[in-house]
Amino acid sequence: MSPLVVDTSVAAKWYLDEPYADQALTLLRSDAELHAPTFLDVELDHVLCKLTRRGELASEEARSMHGAFETLPIVRHDTAFFRDLAFELALAHRRGIYDCLFVALAELLATHLVTADRRLLEGFHGTAIAHRILWVGAL
Repeated sequence: MSPLVVDTSVAAKWYLDEPYADQALTLLRSDAELHAPTFLDVELDHVLCKLTRRGELASEEARSMHGAFETLPIVRHDTAFFRDLAFELALAHRRGIYDCLFVALAELLATHLVTADRRLLEGFHGTAIAHRILWVGAL
């Protein structure tokens, strides 16, 4: 299988019981080479902290998940190499820079970004770069 970029919405499903978690887990268990920007771990921590503040996740569970992130089989990429492209994508498509960093990495690697973020998917619908973005539910 070719390399794939995964975003935070997909990686979070590897730990949380959410819709499309099964599809996300099949991706993790596949032979695909997974890629993400280096800040993926920090974004995952943000999700855990938010869920803990809301009372939806116990602190000990969050700590356990946090410790497991660094062992994920993901090639992490320094954003310095695709920051300019992400910036241009964010301006051109009126999208957030963090989402565009994932899209830019997929473009740089000439592969697909797998997402469970419907706003990201819909935000690029009908654009020249839409072919790079795959819905996790389609896996």
